[in-house]
Amino acid sequence: MTRRFSPEELVFLRNRVPVTCVIENLLELPTLRNHDKLSFACPVCGGFDTSINTAHNLARCFACRQNFNPIELVIHHLKIGFVDSVKWLKCRIPA
Repeated sequence: MTRRFSPEELVFLRNRVPVTCVIENLLELPTLRNHDKLSFACPVCGGFDTSINTAHNLARCFACRQNFNPIELVIHHLKIGFVDSVKWLKCRIPA
């Protein structure tokens, strides 16, 4: 069985595609700004008790205790599988 995606592709999508870009521009999730803090509507529970850690490129919902990298945000928001989420992100990110 051959891999569909290289490890480098997956590392790039998880770690180098800014999670804020995925939230605001690609998925266009509803957001709230309080000063410099960005909150977004959790794709699992819909709550805004969320935070973004740009140093680790992760988003978190404290209400449902979910962590999200860019791929996981796409999985949950669009309700598609891992492979389709990676393909979706790849075709929207400039090479």
